Amino acid sequence: MRRPLSEIIKEMSCAVLSQPEAEPSAEAAHAALLFAHVAWNRAAVFGARGPDYRPMLREFEASNPRLWDELKSSDAEALVTELAASNRHTILTTTGTWWYAACAATTCTSNGSIRRRPD
Repeated sequence: MRRPLSEIIKEMSCAVLSQPEAEPSAEAAHAALLFAHVAWNRAAVFGARGPDYRPMLREFEASNPRLWDELKSSDAEALVTELAASNRHTILTTTGTWWYAACAATTCTSNGSIRRRPD
């Protein structure tokens, strides 16, 4: 059964909260979503580092110095790595389905550009 991406990201985000059943602070919720986003991109693009997320994380921390108390670990990279590893199958299955659909809907022209297939 296919699940909406928003549901998967929310589930991943809750996995890094120390008390997922409690309502987190805005900063902890933002950090958890950020970690899920980074993990998703790393797993979907096979380890691509992407932009540095730490400046954004520092803003959350400045706004709420107790941010790390609401997360399972104070090691951001460990949280991202754990999320990417534990959700790799879901991520690759979901992105693989998208990739197949994108490839099936496009074609390469003789000059090498990619165009939508004619209906």
